Amino acid sequence: MVLEPSTDAIAVEDRSRYVVASPCGSFEMWSLHQTATESPTWPLVVLKFPGTGGRAERLRPHPTECWPRCDASIYAVNPPGYGGSGGRARVIHIPIVAAAAYTFVREQHAGSLLVVGNSLGCLAALYLAARFPVDALYLRNPAPVHQLIRRRWKYNWWNLGLARCIAARIPSEIDAVRNAAKTTVPCFLVSSAGDRLVPPRFQDELAQKYAGPLRRFVVAGADHHDAIPDEQRAAYVRELEWLRERLAPLAASPPRGTG
Repeated sequence: MVLEPSTDAIAVEDRSRYVVASPCGSFEMWSLHQTATESPTWPLVVLKFPGTGGRAERLRPHPTECWPRCDASIYAVNPPGYGGSGGRARVIHIPIVAAAAYTFVREQHAGSLLVVGNSLGCLAALYLAARFPVDALYLRNPAPVHQLIRRRWKYNWWNLGLARCIAARIPSEIDAVRNAAKTTVPCFLVSSAGDRLVPPRFQDELAQKYAGPLRRFVVAGADHHDAIPDEQRAAYVRELEWLRERLAPLAASPPRGTG
């Protein structure tokens, strides 16, 4: 009901691979570096957790490519059972892998840390932000699986309560709504208005519980996996400035029309 692991080979260019040890076995991380195209520059470290079925080999520099002065080191995680990571894909591995990935990245880099979660990856991102020193969050269509499985009719009407038994076996420490209520760092939340996988009411609940400053951008008419359409792109990039200002308040963008 939750995980969609894959191990097929994915061609990778301009990415570096790392193997990280953890109590649930070794797993791989992939990284890339974005070089700033404008000065003065400011450094940033980004740790990304892909969603269900996602793979770290497909790592992209978003959202940092929207910040031309940002010099970013970006990492993404393949948990056990994904890509070249050994072992089995299990939900109980999420907090263990998140903590190990955080420790690895912090051993490599100092400075501001942005944690990015997409869909199911938001469980790991919120787990970290509620317990470890991070500077900001970027969440895309967060999937609060505890609430989804317990309360969404499509997961319950046919199985005589089996779905709720499954929800009870998911570790409470990765409950996205509970962790949102404990997280105080700035968060930029992107929600798809037509999300059929994680209906907006569940994302609304998480946003209402979030304890820190939160900025939300709603992608009109979009489903869970849809990209931001061209007609909303400019507004989206403008809204991202809210997050950049909290990561690098002194690195203001130049006035429009200047170099």
